[in-house]
Amino acid sequence: MDYVIIVAGGKGQRMGAEVPKQFLPVGGRPILMHTLERFRQYSEALQIVLVLPHEQQERWRELCREHGFAVEHRVVDGGLHFTVSDTGWQKAFWGKLYGQWFGEATLFIYDFDKFNGADILKKICDYKITTFCAPPTMYRFMIKESFEGYDF
Repeated sequence: MDYVIIVAGGKGQRMGAEVPKQFLPVGGRPILMHTLERFRQYSEALQIVLVLPHEQQERWRELCREHGFAVEHRVVDGGLHFTVSDTGWQKAFWGKLYGQWFGEATLFIYDFDKFNGADILKKICDYKITTFCAPPTMYRFMIKESFEGYDF
């Protein structure tokens, strides 16, 4: 089964908009509706998961009713984000702080001396991490681990 997870947590503040940017109208409908439709066109079997801040979810349901929007999707609250990055990398700032700050995400902080894929996988499971970002090399180490015994 294939999934797409669409994270739409913007507020539109930097754009000077009065509504969250994902709800801005394009062609008479919120841009987010166009996005979900394109993914549905790609595959009827695709499971679409829409991550929205809790306080925006009722407005999204209202917009769906107003526009007769019927693309099947599941709406979930944002969760816990974990980025693995050395503080000497620019990625540390962008991946651990800046984007998450604007998105009002909750961050998982874990200090370790040496990267260990099994250790990171255990943290992801134990703390129910919902979004994860790491350099490609670290993903390769994690993929080499056996996923048996992990409850994602």
